[in-house]
Amino acid sequence: MKALKRKIVVFGLIWFSLFLIAANALQEFGSIADVLVWIAVGGGAMVLFGYFEAMLLENFGWWHNLPTKVKLIVPLAFAAGVGFLAQSALALELPTAIPPQVEAVILMLINWVFSQRAYAGIKDSSYGA
Repeated sequence: MKALKRKIVVFGLIWFSLFLIAANALQEFGSIADVLVWIAVGGGAMVLFGYFEAMLLENFGWWHNLPTKVKLIVPLAFAAGVGFLAQSALALELPTAIPPQVEAVILMLINWVFSQRAYAGIKDSSYGA
């Protein structure tokens, strides 16, 4: 049992470090393929789950009542699933099937969402001063 706990902790620390790397590596994306690469290999899947958890799951009481182990496994499983889907989309060359106009709108929305983090920091520190 201790070996399993140790493995879970090590695995969790690895994913947490990927989350920190990916959160600091947020950038403007030039194409859908860039977004998928960031999700698949850049730790973006953990960042996406972090946003999902912070903005949605934390508002539900049942999430807080779940056992700690479940709260550890769910993000890891989500990140693995989303990373697998992103890698599969890249392997099947799905980004090439998206028309350029639609890709521009999608990228505009993605870049806008990620820019809000910087805006919130600026607003909290010196907005209106």
